[in-house]
Amino acid sequence: MPRGIHECINCGHREILDSSEPLLEKACPRCGGDMVLVGFYTESQEPTVQVQPSRPSLPENLKEKLKEFYDLELKQIDGNVFVFEVHGIMENNFERFLRELEELGYWAALKKREGKVLLFVFPAQEIKEDNRWLPWIFLIATIFTTFLAGYYLSLAYIDTLNYYGLPGIRNPYLNAIAFSISVMAILGTHELGHKIAAAYHGVRATMPYFIPFPSMLGTLGAVIRVKSPLPTRNAAIDLGISGPVAGFLIALPVSIIGLRLSIPVPAELVPPTEGGIAFGENLIFLLLEFTSLSVEERKFLAEKGRELVNAAFYLVGTASTNTFEVIELTKHAQDIGTDYVVIAPPYYCPLNETALFRHYSMVAERTDIPIILYNIPSCANPLSVQLIKRLALEYSNIAGVKETIDSVNHVRDVIIEVKGEREDFMVFTGLDQHFLNTLILGGDGGIMACANFAPEVHLALYKAFQEKRFKDAFIYAQKLARLSKVYNLASSFGSAIKLAMGLRGFSIKPVLRPPYVVDGDDVKEEIRKLLREVLYHSKALSF
Repeated sequence: MPRGIHECINCGHREILDSSEPLLEKACPRCGGDMVLVGFYTESQEPTVQVQPSRPSLPENLKEKLKEFYDLELKQIDGNVFVFEVHGIMENNFERFLRELEELGYWAALKKREGKVLLFVFPAQEIKEDNRWLPWIFLIATIFTTFLAGYYLSLAYIDTLNYYGLPGIRNPYLNAIAFSISVMAILGTHELGHKIAAAYHGVRATMPYFIPFPSMLGTLGAVIRVKSPLPTRNAAIDLGISGPVAGFLIALPVSIIGLRLSIPVPAELVPPTEGGIAFGENLIFLLLEFTSLSVEERKFLAEKGRELVNAAFYLVGTASTNTFEVIELTKHAQDIGTDYVVIAPPYYCPLNETALFRHYSMVAERTDIPIILYNIPSCANPLSVQLIKRLALEYSNIAGVKETIDSVNHVRDVIIEVKGEREDFMVFTGLDQHFLNTLILGGDGGIMACANFAPEVHLALYKAFQEKRFKDAFIYAQKLARLSKVYNLASSFGSAIKLAMGLRGFSIKPVLRPPYVVDGDDVKEEIRKLLREVLYHSKALSF
């Protein structure tokens, strides 16, 4: 077979190549441009080079078609390549020109060289028929390998759920199917984007070929092969970007669903495994984490708590920035037999009292369970005395308020203004150091965090107050005031409480949802010292 002499249509470089194809894309070793066939090189017994200067005449139908689009002049004929200098353009749609030219059996390339616009016209190469079964065979094989990969990953996922006692789907086959569908949807949409862009620009391209491979993902991806020249730079850009954009549109909802179904735990708590891989966080996941809290997870925890609490009132927090989500969680709490729900106001965006009233009224009107308002202005929109009073007087199922506010005057005003008109309305403090003064002012008690690890102190204070042993009540109040300093020792409220509970012997794992972290041994030792100093005389204390 004769070897072809090809010339770069960008820089003019000529080279003998082992190909007789009329067009070789990006084959120029100098500039990376496309090369067209201009002649042939044949070898005889003597090392001679013969160029066959075949000069076919320009077909009349081709000549007429060119004149419809361009004012041009034939400059030379190199082999089967007609080279024209373009003096004027009568039709700017180059892709339309290529489609009509291909109907005559020719391809073309429009290039600018030395200040001149040149049009290269050459016979279209034969496009071989695709094997119609091969893409389907690869597709089925890749579905199988991605299912196997999903099954293997699911087994590790289920082990993690069991290790931490977390909620989640524990059917490995269902997880494997979901994994395979997700991976194949992303890959398939990616390649389909390329295929649609190719069809839009009139470029011949194969069907996607998926690549099965027994790996962590079960595939090496997918490819699509372009079988005709790219007509314009815009077409090249469209073909290149269409795949990633289309794949991203599927990957984004898949990621959101995956995050909402995931239960994050700190990486340092995950048991190390030989050959394991730890991934960092990408920007998209960081942006999506704010919405990754699962409603189903909150329901699961509420149900587990209901199973454990039998001898006391059971309270469930159902706060959210989404009013409809609050309603859903509150109805669920009501259905599982919760005694009270505690609802903090929406946070992040400031709201006026009209919006806050509407938020709580919508929940109260759609549920029957007693509601305790949670006023915590350091973390959420504040509830004024007048707003609390209005809600309490208009809705009988709004049964009380938890005041986590460092203001004796505010608590006093709520007790006088609200309980003064509705005696059954309950006022609780959320701050340990304000427990005694809330009782003195006429409040009903407290819902306090230090009671998680030192409940005996709170109970002793309450009993002493009820029995009018005020000297003892003062002593216990001082203990609570000192215990409340535990929050200043740790990096977060949750870390302080969980470390203190662990030191008191409660069975609780040191796990916090990111971005919060459980502090290290230095903080733990400071908390240990505080507990020893404050609870030295407590019989329940054990280290």
